Amino acid sequence: MEEDLLDAFERGTLSAFPHELHVRVARRLAREPDGYERMVAGIRRIGGPKYHETITRAWWTLITQAEQDLHDRTLLSRYYSKGALASGRDRWVEPDLRPF
Repeated sequence: MEEDLLDAFERGTLSAFPHELHVRVARRLAREPDGYERMVAGIRRIGGPKYHETITRAWWTLITQAEQDLHDRTLLSRYYSKGALASGRDRWVEPDLRPF
């Protein structure tokens, strides 16, 4: 299914390209060395003058970081001190080092 979506995206034959599909395509292309260039080319093919470099690159960065970071078991240490995390076993504790 993802390959069909990617093919339609790259051919410019999608009838609509809402945010959810942007994210799915970006997650798939994030695995490719030329993924960002392919993402830009596809969005330009679909959106023409509506293409926005900063928005595209910012979302690409967030998506590709999430792809990598979610496998990092130390990820929560970027947001929580050991004490704050330890105090949250039975209740929700907001991050104390930086917000999500």
